[in-house]
Amino acid sequence: MKKVQLFSLFISLILLSCSNSNDEAENCLDYKHAFITAVNVEPMTVNMNEDLPIDLSYFIENSCGSFYTFDVNRNNKTYEIKVKAKYEGCQCNEIAGNLETTYHFRSPESGIYTLNFYTSASEFVTKVVYVE
Repeated sequence: MKKVQLFSLFISLILLSCSNSNDEAENCLDYKHAFITAVNVEPMTVNMNEDLPIDLSYFIENSCGSFYTFDVNRNNKTYEIKVKAKYEGCQCNEIAGNLETTYHFRSPESGIYTLNFYTSASEFVTKVVYVE
């Protein structure tokens, strides 16, 4: 009888130690770039150290997608801007669609800035902003 109890305890410990509940796939969590579908900005001129709000629409693959952050690469006065979406949930409706967010551009220096908003992995919409 003791052998059966010890064996049961041993098997229980093995099964518990093999649990991978921290695995992202099991938690249904993923981060992906979401391609921008529309860029709206007016005016195209802003003062130094002031925010210029730029309204964006971006594509999500399913109902679990939401805005997470912006990926911005800057090279002098050229910005490459991508939206990163967070997909959280295991049971998502396969309804793709667009969501909206606002990117706030600000520069401490005057000049002409080129903002490239990625609409695919290799294509982008360019907006030129004048900072006075």
